[in-house]
Amino acid sequence: MRMFKQDKSSDKDLFAILMDDDDTDPIIVYDEKGACFKFKQVAVLPYEDDLYCILSPITPIKGVAEDEAIAFQVVVAEDHSSALEPVRDRNLALKLFDMYYDLFEYELKKREG
Repeated sequence: MRMFKQDKSSDKDLFAILMDDDDTDPIIVYDEKGACFKFKQVAVLPYEDDLYCILSPITPIKGVAEDEAIAFQVVVAEDHSSALEPVRDRNLALKLFDMYYDLFEYELKKREG
């Protein structure tokens, strides 16, 4: 299963980056083969006992359109390092995107007054 991890030389942990509302820099991770991928953070969603994020690829990914996003589970290892694992369960991915859309609609209505 494909996992995406940070370069160990990174100043800030992946979990901390995801949780920082003020951090708008691209999320930079590497797969098992060492290929670098950059993502734009769309949302962070707690669901059941896990943490998920929705990221939009900046680096082209085969099979993913420019305007699409990917749901990931945030996995924390025993050494407290974080990694991203793509959500493979279609129903879970749809649930996460539904949660995101609901949150997005709520924020729009809140701004409109």
